[in-house]
Amino acid sequence: MVRPNDPRDELSGLMTDNGQAEPVNFFGERGIIKLGKKALLDEAKKLHAADLAKGATGAEARDRVYRDTGFYTQRGPAGAAPSLQWKMETPSFQARLKGDALEEFKPQTFDTVQRPLEDILDYDALFAGDPELARLRATLNFRPPGTRTTGGYNYTLDSGSTGYARPAQNFNDPITVTAGSREDLMNTLLHEIQHRIQHMEGFPEGWSTRGGFGDVAGEQFGKMQDIAKRRLGEVLQSGPPPDDPNWLEWQLRPETQRLLGGYGSVANPPSNADRNFFGYRLSAGETEANNAANRAKIFSLLTPDEAAAAQRLSAPWTTQDYPEDVTWRRRFASNAGGK
Repeated sequence: MVRPNDPRDELSGLMTDNGQAEPVNFFGERGIIKLGKKALLDEAKKLHAADLAKGATGAEARDRVYRDTGFYTQRGPAGAAPSLQWKMETPSFQARLKGDALEEFKPQTFDTVQRPLEDILDYDALFAGDPELARLRATLNFRPPGTRTTGGYNYTLDSGSTGYARPAQNFNDPITVTAGSREDLMNTLLHEIQHRIQHMEGFPEGWSTRGGFGDVAGEQFGKMQDIAKRRLGEVLQSGPPPDDPNWLEWQLRPETQRLLGGYGSVANPPSNADRNFFGYRLSAGETEANNAANRAKIFSLLTPDEAAAAQRLSAPWTTQDYPEDVTWRRRFASNAGGK
């Protein structure tokens, strides 16, 4: 039961605004406060603490709080405080190209566009949560179908005046995307925007396979593989034996499939798998940025209200490529942000 004037009364407007979905990726406390939702965040923290005090596990508390408020916790970078970081999400699939970009990215028109994000995207709620993003420049290369999709976020260019006001002929913008379709271009742009949010919010960031970073990723893959093998065994042991009549029903549960698939793909990768690339994909920042783009596609055919309901039933951590405990968390200490 929600008390009168309880901050959770905001729930009706958390995912929708007058029937229109708010186009935002994953924000942390910095963005939550800028969006005017501090009271609801404080309530979420109280609910989380109360559940833990009553003996709930961390997973149970997170699930309950997400259902009640739309806020959730994820693990921060190793050794960093706080160890748990609060986040919120609203449907990013409502982001749209705007103005001149509609003409520049129309079918059979291949061009390079360089300008601030506010001149490219109709994405008001994003800019409300991170006002500086409106002025952040992006280079978007729209190329023929079949072109390999690439992207990057370079945080060393994301500062003061130089990162925002580079001349049009300078391709060295903080965000760069090359794609052969509008869908790939938009998905990758959402991915790179999430890397910017990670940098500003103190989240674990994206990684890279270049140089020594690839070696770090490969080493981390080995560690995550050991965890995945152990967790895969635990999941298999948690179900009924194969000769039990309930075994098939247990196997087909979405949560069982998610865990078996996620742990299994890390525990038993293809024999020719590139361990450095696999480790890069397992970094928490890459997993989250991929999830932002993937959720945009998952809910893209729904109305805003339908998407809001479906989203609440599919918590962000359940749609990641890999379970959270087989991702590794680190802040970038170099000038290169990953895709």
